[in-house]
Amino acid sequence: MRLSALIETAFEYRPDLQIAGLQTSFFEKSLAYEKAQRVPDLTVQGNYDRFGGVWKDFIGFGISIDLPVFNRNQGNIKATRIQIEQSIYQAQMQQNIVQNEIAEAYANYTAGYDFYRKIVSNPLLDELDNMRKAYDRNLIERHISMMEFIDFSEAWMSNKQTLLNAIKNMALQQEELQYVIGTDIK
Repeated sequence: MRLSALIETAFEYRPDLQIAGLQTSFFEKSLAYEKAQRVPDLTVQGNYDRFGGVWKDFIGFGISIDLPVFNRNQGNIKATRIQIEQSIYQAQMQQNIVQNEIAEAYANYTAGYDFYRKIVSNPLLDELDNMRKAYDRNLIERHISMMEFIDFSEAWMSNKQTLLNAIKNMALQQEELQYVIGTDIK
């Protein structure tokens, strides 16, 4: 996959980026609420009382209205706007962090994969296995000494260990890349 496609996938699946987007959305809804608070509230009341007072059936109505002449909720609106800007900057910062993490993990994975491909594509790898079989036969037939066989076996094991370490490193880098992206990749 290309690096840009991996970054787009991470923007879709990373929970920390989703949280940053939801936090911005929360503050935008909070701004709408604070703006609604500066509009006066009109309250209509109705009351009915049977044999509870001086009159037999009392029916009452009431209307009340808040007049925010001096308090137009400007402080809370300004504070909410600042929180929106702050959450946008934090979301952008989180996106930059994620992009850097993905770029680093992708570079590590490609380096490990290239090293693995270089080792596997080497034609001496198959010849080394054939030589191992030949050394086994020669040791059994006593054409070589035990010291020669041990020296070759150590070199053969060192080569196999390098191959296994390359496979392990490539798998670890792939898992790291999947972790940074937030989902499995193919």
